[in-house]
Amino acid sequence: MKHPEFELRIGDKVFSTGDGVSFIMSTCGMGLPVDGITAVISKESSYRFKPLEEAELKLGYDGSLEKIMVGNLARAEVRLNSVLISIDGIGSKLLRKRSNMVFMSRTSGEIVVALAQEAGVDVEEFENGINYPYYAIDDRSNLLEHIVRLGKICGADAFFDKDGKLIFRRAGGGKEHRLSYGKDLLEVWAIRKGPPYDGVAVFGESPVGSKGADTYHWAAKEELKFTKGGERALAMAEASLKSSESAEKAGEALLEASKYTLMLNLKSEGKPGIRVGDTITLEGFDDREIEGSHEVTRVEHSLSVSRGFTSTFTCRRKLE
Repeated sequence: MKHPEFELRIGDKVFSTGDGVSFIMSTCGMGLPVDGITAVISKESSYRFKPLEEAELKLGYDGSLEKIMVGNLARAEVRLNSVLISIDGIGSKLLRKRSNMVFMSRTSGEIVVALAQEAGVDVEEFENGINYPYYAIDDRSNLLEHIVRLGKICGADAFFDKDGKLIFRRAGGGKEHRLSYGKDLLEVWAIRKGPPYDGVAVFGESPVGSKGADTYHWAAKEELKFTKGGERALAMAEASLKSSESAEKAGEALLEASKYTLMLNLKSEGKPGIRVGDTITLEGFDDREIEGSHEVTRVEHSLSVSRGFTSTFTCRRKLE
């Protein structure tokens, strides 16, 4: 029988199995909300917590621990017999930062890297995405919201690895994990959306595509529009798109995203090795839509004295 174990470091203090921690839950996902950790610690085991102290969580079995995430202490709420700890992931640095910036002749990925650097966040991996002759951000939105928006336009996901480094890329590229019906899974929930859209219409701002890649205009002299497919079409108006090529890329990305019509929630015994961006291949199901590969978009680990160690995964799959 496997014995769940953990290690939670906050500042100079390390809490491990048997140190009076009755509950730990970590959540990691794509985009918003930011990753986080919640823990309940007995007063006898606690110490004087300091705001924004660095934190790290590891989970596993029998001395073999996997790093789950890093972050900073957000709050320590003292209760009658315990202390409720809240830790924000590195994405909170982007969430707290607002800025006004202008970028010339940059790609989506290059803009994301610049925004991450502005907030003191390291980038592990990024894809270029769309070329922008001109792109501006303002302080009406925080930097994480701007990054998520850039990803939506070019079809890239934004999430963080176990070391708190930003990843900005399209789906795929993570590790594959196989889970079997009747063996690995405790619960399965499936949500099927309506059929995917069969067309797309994207409206940009400027006719740069017909004038040359190095030229753009504040006021459009003719309509910039990309259309594809049938009558059941998605529509998007995006003023940052200033060429026919970028409008086409945005349209294709929007159409591909609409194909994610199957969403799954999977609950299993604790599996700390499965991360956001990985793929779970389900085996042993009679339902052909559930059988096969699914992209992991959110991971929640829960470890408690009363319920043990469990993991819940939110996944998506394209159905043509």
